[in-house]
Amino acid sequence: MARHARPTSQPRSPRAVLGGAAVAAVILAASTATATAVAPAGKPTPPVGPAPVVECRTVGPVKPAPSNAPVKPSKPAPGKPPVSSPGTTAPPESPPPVSGTPSQGAGTTAAQLHGWGAPIPEASDDFNGTSLDTAKWSVYDSAGHDGNGRRTPERVTVQDGKLILTGLANGDSAGLASTFDQQYGRWEARVRSSQEDIGGTPLRPLLIVWPTSNLWPDHGEYDFFENPAPGVNHLQAFLHLPGHQPYRQEEARLDGVDTSQWQNIAFEWTPEHLKGYANGVEWFHFDRHNITGMPSGHLTIQLDADVPNGLNPATYEVDWVATYALS
Repeated sequence: MARHARPTSQPRSPRAVLGGAAVAAVILAASTATATAVAPAGKPTPPVGPAPVVECRTVGPVKPAPSNAPVKPSKPAPGKPPVSSPGTTAPPESPPPVSGTPSQGAGTTAAQLHGWGAPIPEASDDFNGTSLDTAKWSVYDSAGHDGNGRRTPERVTVQDGKLILTGLANGDSAGLASTFDQQYGRWEARVRSSQEDIGGTPLRPLLIVWPTSNLWPDHGEYDFFENPAPGVNHLQAFLHLPGHQPYRQEEARLDGVDTSQWQNIAFEWTPEHLKGYANGVEWFHFDRHNITGMPSGHLTIQLDADVPNGLNPATYEVDWVATYALS
């Protein structure tokens, strides 16, 4: 399901909740599409909740929902390894606390397990400074998803070695886009989220690879982490195929992963396939012939509202982001 960042009108696909009782991979396909889902060979860290359930399917056209996406600044020149530099950011207004252990940057990563090599310095960030590095990130300042609330810079801050996005009950939320674009590559981020349940509508934390062109749906969209609420006990992904049918997509869900705790979420995009990883373990794999056809894209990090107000306040934390070229 789509959402996105960089001011220009952008659509976002509707989310589908995928359920199922079988503790195994389930593959569903519409038309002649072929999608494969790979159940984890080992336990994600930390292992929380019931045994993982992976489900994938191809979805045909459904009713669209527009979104807005901020325009990114020019691409930065190559620099030194990621070090946060001064930028413009403001602290959040009393966000709800996130439970769990302190950010340690630990845990199994896909990069370690699969030999991705060194990250690209100008496209990676450890958020160890006191403010956001605006050479690497473009912060949203626009109407929220589908016109709901506002995406505002005041809801983005860097503190205690973490990027923090907050959302308020009044619909104010946050998002930002990487200034680094590439065709094919790998991305990994260590994330966790929580909400204060006041009986409102949940906000949605996301990690997306969005097309550089902002041409949606023509150039596709890869939502490799998109959950219905902060802190839920599963992962979801929605991979939009490039083309003129707005909501033709592949979907995947992995149960048994507690997103209120730190999780390493990774995505691999090659000419042959799209893969998702949770704590180094592959949990989806799609190799449909035209799904990898986005000309170029960049990472976005978003906390989106689906209604104008009456939301549960939420916090979405990112310990680090690492971006890799295909070796």
